[in-house]
Amino acid sequence: MSLKNVDPYRVIDFAEWQNILNILSNISGAKSAAITKIDFPNIDVLKISAVPGFPLYEGMSAKLMNHYCEEVFNSQEKVLVTNALREERWKDAPETQHGLVFYLGYPLFLPSGEIFGTLCIHNDQETAYSQEIDNLMHQFKKVIEAHFTLAEQTKQLKESEETLRSSEARFRTLIESSPDAIFVKTQGRFAYLNYAALRLFGAQDERELVGKPFIEFCHPEFHEIVQERMFKIDTERKELPRLEQVFLRLDGTMIDAEVSAVPIDYDGRSGALVFARDISERKQLEQLKEDIEKITRHDLKTPLNGIIGLPQALISDDNLNDKQRSLLRHIELSGMRMMNIIDMSLTLYQIEKGEYHLVPSSVDLLPIIREIEYDLSDLFKSVNSRLTIRIYSEQGSNDSFFVSGEKSLCYTMLSNLIKNAVENVQYGEEIPVSLEETEPAQAKVSIHNSGMIPESIQAHLGQKYNTLSKNSGTGLGVYSARLIANAMNGRFDWSSSSASGTSVSIELPKTTG
Repeated sequence: MSLKNVDPYRVIDFAEWQNILNILSNISGAKSAAITKIDFPNIDVLKISAVPGFPLYEGMSAKLMNHYCEEVFNSQEKVLVTNALREERWKDAPETQHGLVFYLGYPLFLPSGEIFGTLCIHNDQETAYSQEIDNLMHQFKKVIEAHFTLAEQTKQLKESEETLRSSEARFRTLIESSPDAIFVKTQGRFAYLNYAALRLFGAQDERELVGKPFIEFCHPEFHEIVQERMFKIDTERKELPRLEQVFLRLDGTMIDAEVSAVPIDYDGRSGALVFARDISERKQLEQLKEDIEKITRHDLKTPLNGIIGLPQALISDDNLNDKQRSLLRHIELSGMRMMNIIDMSLTLYQIEKGEYHLVPSSVDLLPIIREIEYDLSDLFKSVNSRLTIRIYSEQGSNDSFFVSGEKSLCYTMLSNLIKNAVENVQYGEEIPVSLEETEPAQAKVSIHNSGMIPESIQAHLGQKYNTLSKNSGTGLGVYSARLIANAMNGRFDWSSSSASGTSVSIELPKTTG
């Protein structure tokens, strides 16, 4: 065991060890007092205080061959040899050859519990020491072991500091090379910014931003929510979820960003580590997509108006028979339906954005459901199915069922749900649709089929792009139905099991027609 491994940072004062040995030898009157280090198969004398001509000396190393100190090492306890010549086991000890018949040695332990060596005294005659000498050696043992503890604590501290420095260096490298803006905010002010953060705010150097209030670089429209978030992370010390907001650069230009933050202690102060991603390009692409969709809708309407108008012009011709007129009406209705779909796509977009203004009226759901069944007749025929409609009303009417809403929204909502039911029905089965008054001011529409929604998607039913993996499915049918129900002050619900099949329901405000 190398002393360098025990004390790599040289915190042990070995002059203190020498003073201890000098005091011990003077008080005890022994020929020597020594500190040894046992490192099999050798024993080394580290420090010694001895009379002139004593056979042991500092730096000496000898093979372990029944030395007194070897017994201390093996037993890990105090060893007292009053007169080696009177004990059979010690007659051949190397020390007796030098006339050292007395020995008192204490084990020295490292903080790990491993034995280091001994603190010991030798004499050339039988000696009976007082308890005070024994106590003194025990106290000196504790002092030396305290030195070992100090060396170990220093070693651990230095290693921790080195690990921390290395970790900080790696962390800073990662932070500085991050393509996203990362900065530290303490007491509401910038404390550190990586290169990407400097670019985000239009700065060339940290000195342009460090120490400045963070709120000054947030668009005024976001001041209230940013201050609330800053207060929350400073007081609750919890992670803040992502938020889209607008920053102001040094030159005053605006930039869209997605921001999140986690609490951090920086330079002895509590603050926040903020992650910001420039989403300006994404916003531009989203706006471009919206613009293209609006242009596409507008451009589709022009030829569609021609398709709708042509049957209207031909249908009054006297040369047409009933079958031809029926086909022209079907073309006209299909064109009108397509026109409604185009208009509805814009409506759904407005609902999704929370920008739609509902103009409710009294809507009879019964003719709408019949119309949907007719429009989906080919699909119904392919599975040999049909709708069975039951009305549960206190008024006892089976000819109408009125709710508060908008006719076009009701058609789209119910069409999506009925189409899903038909696509998942067993061949030859009917699809029950029930219309019932749940309370005086509420109405409920339920659509049922025997199929079960797979458990893998049940937790996400009604979310965007969640589908049963149909080849042509997008998962938008149920999603749009839920949006529309909410927009008409209603509620979407569902249940599904292998025993009872699947039932989706919409609750809407009730009217009397």
